[in-house]
Amino acid sequence: MTVRLVFVHGIGGPRDADTELDQWTKALAAGAREGGHERFADEVLPALDRRFVYYGDLFHGTGKQGADDELPDEENLRALLDNVISNLLENEQDADTEEKLRRALLRLQPKGQAQGGGAVAGPAINATTTLMTIQPLQKGAQWLSGRKLLGSLGQVGRYLSPKSKAVDGSALAPAAQDRILDALGDTSIVIAHSLGSVVAYEALHRTEKHVPMFLTLGSPLALRTFVKQRVAPRPLRTPECVRQWLNFWDKDDIVAARPIPARSTAPNSAGVGLKGKRIQSDGVWTHTATKYLRDARVAGQIAQTVDRHGESPQR
Repeated sequence: MTVRLVFVHGIGGPRDADTELDQWTKALAAGAREGGHERFADEVLPALDRRFVYYGDLFHGTGKQGADDELPDEENLRALLDNVISNLLENEQDADTEEKLRRALLRLQPKGQAQGGGAVAGPAINATTTLMTIQPLQKGAQWLSGRKLLGSLGQVGRYLSPKSKAVDGSALAPAAQDRILDALGDTSIVIAHSLGSVVAYEALHRTEKHVPMFLTLGSPLALRTFVKQRVAPRPLRTPECVRQWLNFWDKDDIVAARPIPARSTAPNSAGVGLKGKRIQSDGVWTHTATKYLRDARVAGQIAQTVDRHGESPQR
């Protein structure tokens, strides 16, 4: 049986699919070697059919995904950041970081009546600017300002808004999901990061293709009100096509500082439920797909699933 790896990216700026596919593959290989799966890393993985799903151009065409002038509305911004900061506070044990997070929550509150477009995003930008002063964000090179960070986080709100349109005028969410559905083979392991896990969750509920494992990394599906109450279907449940759903999260991940609650995620008709696994990353920035893929536990799950469901002898 031929198995295909389907990688789905998350929030952030524009990217080149071929470059990302190479980087994700190298990170996965490194994690597999770390976990003792040398044959998978050196022989099996290079021969597998691998696809990288890119949907960022649907936000801004060939331009800049996450551009400063593409922020969602005030209500979406505040709800999203409230969820993000509250999740970080839930697991925070450092007193200084906790104080900064509480300060960010306070800065999120508007002062007086908002006037004009600039005032709409002001409190949210103030809050994200404060977030940029905490570790691991302080030294993270992915975003250079609170507004840049807000633009990337705001992609979650834009995707979940039924009013959002792709550059061709079609509905944004279905168009992004179609990219995933087009990339699926008869048997696919879907590895989805960040916002990509939300897109993949909705897409997999629309297919009957065989998915032996759905792997979500740094998923905002854990955001109680902002995401869980907006995705379809809801309440959360395992897609019918999935035979294993694993979610990896890191308490220092700004997007996934807490797990997707397994108890409130219903199994599918085959009894497949969600299983969460916490990892502890090193380094200054934990919310990257390659950081997760380099973890031996993440890579090991992929290697074992490929082994159980067959290998592709050639690309």
